[in-house]
Amino acid sequence: KTNVSATVELLTKWYNAPLGLGQAWVVVSYARELDTIYTNTTGRPIQVAGLIDCKNRNARVRVRVDTVPVSLQEVWGTNTSGTNSVTKTLGVTAIAPSGSTYQYTADIRNSGGSGEFLLEWSTELR
Repeated sequence: KTNVSATVELLTKWYNAPLGLGQAWVVVSYARELDTIYTNTTGRPIQVAGLIDCKNRNARVRVRVDTVPVSLQEVWGTNTSGTNSVTKTLGVTAIAPSGSTYQYTADIRNSGGSGEFLLEWSTELR
C-alpha cells in the first residue's frame, strides 16, 4: 500500500477542474498597475477583475487577454452643473487561460490620449 497525500489544489490541476473549483478570490491590487502585462502562471484558467478610477474624464477602459480586448467599458457625461467633476469608476473582468497574458488599459474616450487613471482595485480568482 502507498499512502498518498493530496490537496484540493493538486487534484483540481490533475483533473483539469472547471474555473472556480478549488480556487478563491485573491486581492492583488498591491501588485497590479495599468498598462503592465501580466502572465497567468497558475497552470489553470483564472478570472481577473479590475476597478479603474477615470479621474473625472470621459474614458474607455479595457482588460486585454493575449492583446485581444475582452472586456470594455466606456463612460461619457458631466454632472448637472456642466463640468466634468463626476467621479467615473469603471470595472472590467475577463478569464485568462493558463499561460495567457492580460493587461488593464485606459484612455480618454474619442481621443485615444492618455490621462490620469488609477487601477484602484484588482482581484483574481486563482
